[in-house]
Amino acid sequence: MLGLSARTIGRFGPYRVLLAGLVLIAAGMALLSRVPVDGSYAADVLPPMLLLAAGFAAAMPAVTGLAMSGVMEEDAGLASGLFNTTQVVLLPFPLPFLTGIRHSASLVGNFPNSTEERLPPPLEVPCTPPAYAPLAEPSSR
Repeated sequence: MLGLSARTIGRFGPYRVLLAGLVLIAAGMALLSRVPVDGSYAADVLPPMLLLAAGFAAAMPAVTGLAMSGVMEEDAGLASGLFNTTQVVLLPFPLPFLTGIRHSASLVGNFPNSTEERLPPPLEVPCTPPAYAPLAEPSSR
């Protein structure tokens, strides 16, 4: 997929490929947000996941190339390390905030179908797996 992405970037330019990748990612996320609770994997989950995969395969090489394009050769290692560190550290950062906003909105009833109405009841799983149960029990010494 990287070879196809490189050829596409060479033909259309990194900005157009990045935009197309972001559109595919947004479409995949929109479709994933509409997955029903009783849906099937092949019909409801796989198509949006394929859109996400194609979007990330197009967007990530384009954004990496754009991030590294203005860097001088002697600073390429530092810039690459900063870019990769920023991706790893900052990309998951908004998730807790978005989850908190979604949860608080469902508590107030701003969403038509709250999470409690759509999801099946949780499974009751013991806290300690049986293999570790002897380790978790207090000793009688």
